[in-house]
Amino acid sequence: MTVYAFLFALLGFQNEESIERLAEALKDPAAAVRATAAKALAARGDRRYLEDLAKLLSDVDARVRWTAAVSLQELGAKSEISSIANLRASSNGGIRADATFALGLLDAKDQASAIAQDLTHRDPRVRVSAAFTLARMGEASRGDDLARLLGDADPRVRWAGVRALRALNARNHEEELARLLEDPDPIVRWAAIRGLVSFGAKNEEKRVATLLGHSNPAIRADAVLAAGLLGFRSLEKEVGGLLGASDPQTRWAALTTLSRGGAPAYESSIRGLVNDPNADVRELATATLATIRSGIAAEKVLEEELLPGFISSATTFAPGGYARQVDAFLDRGVSKNHWSAAWTLGPLPVRLEPQALAELLGHPLKEVRRAAVWVLEEWNIPAASEVLRKAASSEDDADLSRMMNSAAKRAEAERR
Repeated sequence: MTVYAFLFALLGFQNEESIERLAEALKDPAAAVRATAAKALAARGDRRYLEDLAKLLSDVDARVRWTAAVSLQELGAKSEISSIANLRASSNGGIRADATFALGLLDAKDQASAIAQDLTHRDPRVRVSAAFTLARMGEASRGDDLARLLGDADPRVRWAGVRALRALNARNHEEELARLLEDPDPIVRWAAIRGLVSFGAKNEEKRVATLLGHSNPAIRADAVLAAGLLGFRSLEKEVGGLLGASDPQTRWAALTTLSRGGAPAYESSIRGLVNDPNADVRELATATLATIRSGIAAEKVLEEELLPGFISSATTFAPGGYARQVDAFLDRGVSKNHWSAAWTLGPLPVRLEPQALAELLGHPLKEVRRAAVWVLEEWNIPAASEVLRKAASSEDDADLSRMMNSAAKRAEAERR
């Protein structure tokens, strides 16, 4: 019988000894056992060990902390808000960030002012946690503070700021989101595009038209998709001209956008893309020709199905697809998931060792490799630092290599 099966089997017994065994398992040396015990106590509905569950919010493993936070929410542990708030004074950025996560799950609105101060904290994990937590609490009055995150040097913080403003429907910050259509980071750009769509933005046509000629093909391609999603039909001719762009991401984006309504006028050009050197473009061109005059392909192209489970080193994406999948996961994912689950397109099991993410650090897409760095930085356990150091030595991208070493160094400093 596995550890998981054993612990959950205890739920079949109602005697005191079984519950005590579960409480003892909260201190087990194995992180997976501690996390499973926390889940089991929550499933049992036993509130006698709320204090012990709250102590897990300072666990060495972030995944145990996240599990404990969810268990406390499920048990309605409002009585533990004060002790959880005290953990936010920790010098360990991960513990501070995860205490904030727990307060958000418990809807501890009385802590919102203190949490808002973390939007300027030196640790990006803390700033990200503050942004998502304020959004979860519905703190619309913090919109101006959250908007300042859009200029943060760290892309995950800008991303969190965009997602928070979108969640709060902060339409008065449409202009700030629109500027991010030119952000160098794909997950930030795509979050901004979806934010503008959710705001019903109609005043950015000139900006989008300018970006259709941008020298960066990824920014240009996302501008093409934005033109379609925001309903800027006057740009159809410019988009049609980009079916012949030199890069596959722009060609794919142009084809996607025209498939939403303008494809018949470009049927000849689309036929030519059936022989495109890029397989994703060929596939989309073939599908578009099959439905070009029926209109049924319109909305389906960008409604890419979420991947089952989490990504691996073998996972492939349509051009620019990773950023869209990250955004879609947050839109459709379980609200109790920690936001880092979006970076791997699914929550990673506690039993998963950091070495298992080493493969992701070799993924062809830089943004996926960076996501693995972020996840390992969130976990902040010794084995994660070792994986990051090793990956940094073989990483060709200098910026990403520095990021790996920096994340490992910070984790090591926090454990001293």
